[in-house]
Amino acid sequence: METRTKPYQRSTYRRLREEARVEGIEVGEVKTLIRVLLETSGMRGIRLTAAQRRRVESCTDAELLHEWFRRAVSATTAEQIFA
Repeated sequence: METRTKPYQRSTYRRLREEARVEGIEVGEVKTLIRVLLETSGMRGIRLTAAQRRRVESCTDAELLHEWFRRAVSATTAEQIFA
């Protein structure tokens, strides 16, 4: 038996698939930024408190994570990262 889809079903499917793809990319970017931020601060000898670590790990804002990462590159304390 052949399944037929209507044009609007195909366009809806394509739109939803693209939205899921973009969302997956954004989630991957956030996870990468979290990992890089934690690794960078650790490599620089900056110890994060448990609360600061939770703050980083629970953040879903890629722009904020990127800002923290930029600060972590030159920071000497955790306070400078989150200032």
